[in-house]
Amino acid sequence: MKLSIITVNWNNLDGLKRTFDSVFSQTSKNIEYIVIDAGSDDGSKELIEHNQSKISYWVSESDRGIYHGMNKGIDAATGDYCLFLNSGDHLLNPFVIEKLLANYKFTADVVACDEFIDKNVTNSYKCAPLKKPNSIYMLSTNPIPHQSTWIRTSLLKRYHYEEQFIECSDWALFFDMLCIYGHTYQHINMPLSVFYRGGISYTRKKGLEEANIHLKKWMSDSLIKEFRSKMCAPDTLLYTSQFTLSTLSYHIVIVVYNILYFIENKMYKRLKSIVNNIRYRKSINKINGYLS
Repeated sequence: MKLSIITVNWNNLDGLKRTFDSVFSQTSKNIEYIVIDAGSDDGSKELIEHNQSKISYWVSESDRGIYHGMNKGIDAATGDYCLFLNSGDHLLNPFVIEKLLANYKFTADVVACDEFIDKNVTNSYKCAPLKKPNSIYMLSTNPIPHQSTWIRTSLLKRYHYEEQFIECSDWALFFDMLCIYGHTYQHINMPLSVFYRGGISYTRKKGLEEANIHLKKWMSDSLIKEFRSKMCAPDTLLYTSQFTLSTLSYHIVIVVYNILYFIENKMYKRLKSIVNNIRYRKSINKINGYLS
C-alpha cells in the first residue's frame, strides 16, 4: 500500500523545514510526498527546489487559498490514502509510518490516529473518536484530528474540499463522508503527528458561520437552529430523557447531574491531566514496543 503525504505551504519557511525533516527521515519506503506551495517569496521555493529529489511532485504558484492547494495535492496523488501534513506540523518520529503499516491494517475509508498539539506534553494529547462519530457529535465539535487522519484517495478525488471556506472545509468533508454518504471509519489507537497552532488564524465564530452555510445543503434553517441551540445546552440528553423518565426520577437525575457537573468543573483540569497522562504513557509504551 502506498501513502500520499501532502504538504501545503505559503511563506512559512521555518515550518516547512520542520515538516521536511519529519517526512524525509521516515524509514518507510511506501510514501509519496507532494508539496504544494502558493508562490512563497520567503525562501520556501528555494528550499523545495533544493530537496526536489526527495519529493514526488511539487509546484510553487499562486492559488485561491489553503483548500485549493489541498485539492491540487489530491489531483496529483497516486497513493491509496492521503494525509495532509501542513507546513509546520510533523510526524511523531522517523519510525511511525513504518510501524503503523506493520502493525495495523487500513480497512476503512477514513482512518484516524491520535495527535499531539504543539508539543509532546501530557496535556496536549488529542484522541480521535474511538468509533465512527454520528451527526450529533459532528455538529457539536470538530473531533477528527486532520493531521493524523488518512483519507482514501479515490474518495478525495470524487469529493474534494470546498474552496470557498477559509476554516471549516476539513470538518465539512468529514461530515459529508461519514454522516451523509455513510463511508466507513476506523480508529487506530496511537499518535501519528504533532499539530502546531498558529497556521491559519482560527476563530470559532468564523468556523461556525461557514459550517452553517455548509449545513444548508442538507438541512433547513429552522432545523440547523434547533440543532445549534441544543448543542449549546450541557444537559441536552437530560432534556430528552424527560420523556422516558417519571417526573420524580427525572428530578433526581437532574440533582445528581448538577452535583456531578459542579464537581467536574472544579476538578476538570486535574482529571483531564490524569487521563491524558495515562493515554500518553500507554501510547509511548506501545511505540517503544514497536521499536524494540
